[in-house]
Amino acid sequence: MTEGAQVTTFEPVAGSARVAGAEPADSVEEALAGADAVLLLVDHQALKDLSPSLAAEVMEGRLAFDLRGAWPREQWRQAGFNLNILGVGQVDG
Repeated sequence: MTEGAQVTTFEPVAGSARVAGAEPADSVEEALAGADAVLLLVDHQALKDLSPSLAAEVMEGRLAFDLRGAWPREQWRQAGFNLNILGVGQVDG
């Protein structure tokens, strides 16, 4: 981890899964609270269905990385996010 970075994870399917150096959260809202960025790394439906307006309510920043190509681009853009998609790059908006 980069010095000063704080990483929080949320795993809705395998709740006991842990990532070295990261703090687990009990909910997606808890994981996003005060975050500068959000990353979608897995195809779990609960995470693919994450509302960008909910994310915007609890996050400090507006940086999103979709490594699965699952988030609706226009919804995230309308919520004020700088959305980056693996294989596409930054989505204009």
